[in-house]
Amino acid sequence: MSTSFAAINHLPAGFQLGDFTLITPIGYGGRSHVYLALPPGGGTKIRRWAAARLSVSRPTPELAQRWQLAAIKIAGPAAIGDLYDEHTVLHRVPHACAAGTVALYRRRYPRPGRDIAITAINGASLHWLALEYVAGPSLAEILNRRTGQLDAQKAIAVIAQLACTIDQLHQHMRLAHLDLKPANIILRGGDWSKPVLIDFGTSQNLGALQRKSIYGTERYIAPERLRGAAPSPAADIYALGVILSELLDADAPTAAHELAAAARTLNPTQRVAAIAAPPNSTSNSGPYWSRDNLIGRKGDVSCMSNVSKDVSCHATSSQSLCF
Repeated sequence: MSTSFAAINHLPAGFQLGDFTLITPIGYGGRSHVYLALPPGGGTKIRRWAAARLSVSRPTPELAQRWQLAAIKIAGPAAIGDLYDEHTVLHRVPHACAAGTVALYRRRYPRPGRDIAITAINGASLHWLALEYVAGPSLAEILNRRTGQLDAQKAIAVIAQLACTIDQLHQHMRLAHLDLKPANIILRGGDWSKPVLIDFGTSQNLGALQRKSIYGTERYIAPERLRGAAPSPAADIYALGVILSELLDADAPTAAHELAAAARTLNPTQRVAAIAAPPNSTSNSGPYWSRDNLIGRKGDVSCMSNVSKDVSCHATSSQSLCF
């Protein structure tokens, strides 16, 4: 049996995948779809009430926690392998990276059962993955509805936290995300200091052979990847630079604009060198691209956790974006 992508598009509210009850679609893509879902338990009447409420409004962080909501990712035919790769990656995420990455459902809410499975429907096999539901807007949503200037300090805070999470992935897992973009970054509870990375289906081990097909949004793909280069930290640095440039307004600190430009340097070797040690740096307050130097004064951006403060970064990673 094969997966029918048409079937994925029309799964009704109340449809059962394993022990999860689908509520409403929350994400569509060319290769997979994501549904908000309820876990088992609570009684039929309560579950119907919860499903009706959650289908018409975005769940708050409090509701997501109370109902232990899930995000069920269903793979299309071209993404089945990526779904299993994502499960493998998220299963081995170390504690140091956990705060900044989406979690497998049963890592977030321990209970019996499986986070990845196959369900048969109308002669098709649906391959699906259960993840925690992260309540909050994506950076893409924020950028799409922006009507004025974004606070530069918020932009710097979110990029600094993302850089520290990415650096931990590079160091501890020897993994490049390779699909960094605003749609794959969710602000947990709307907090700019708590960005969460999602969608690890296209991530690869550093130095691995390049896949025949390159997936992602072209704007955020590093040029060397299009030429067949092996996955490297420089590819994620490039995407972070593009995202930062989208978040910054003209009146943002000069150093922040310089960082965005340096991170988008076309040559990956020059990119890493420019990030690690900008030639015109005269700062004595820590790494040139530290929080204090980017903002111009101390104490204006708080760290999401003590994890990023304890990072011992390598020069080949996104270390100089960390603080």
